[in-house]
Amino acid sequence: MLKNRLSSMALSAATMTVLAVTPLLAQNGNDVRPIGFGPLVGFEFNGSNPFIGGDFRMGTPWMLAENALMFNADFEYFLDTGGATVISVQPALLMPFVLENSPVQPVVGAGLNIQRVSVDVATAGGNFGGASTDIQLALIGGIMVRAFFADLSRRIGSGSGLFARTGFLVLGNIL
Repeated sequence: MLKNRLSSMALSAATMTVLAVTPLLAQNGNDVRPIGFGPLVGFEFNGSNPFIGGDFRMGTPWMLAENALMFNADFEYFLDTGGATVISVQPALLMPFVLENSPVQPVVGAGLNIQRVSVDVATAGGNFGGASTDIQLALIGGIMVRAFFADLSRRIGSGSGLFARTGFLVLGNIL
């Protein structure tokens, strides 16, 4: 119970921090970079686990093949885990491709997924539990249509799998 309350408080604090600094990060002198924050939902195909979370995207000054790279950070909280608490954070660099006269932008990218799994079991003999943290390479492909995004993330490493995610950015200037 206390653990869930602390997790909720940590998520709330992180959300408030992002909301507070988003307008500051978007501006760099006269250069206004695209930035956005919003909810996401997803599904892990290997374990049949749905998840919810948040997505943060911000344009960077870096270019690759005439396309501006975008920093992306996701937080995921898995819902149906059989009593375990599973959370995931995934920082990544994305490259959206600008298509002329189209709001659709194909996106490819790569990053690291950091996943924490913890289990606490209360028995008559006392509390037992354990936790582990795994880091995986994440390969990402998807689309953005203005503030909407959908992608597949193939995670390679311990606990690897295929993850589908979708969401929309409700705060920021990407809209």
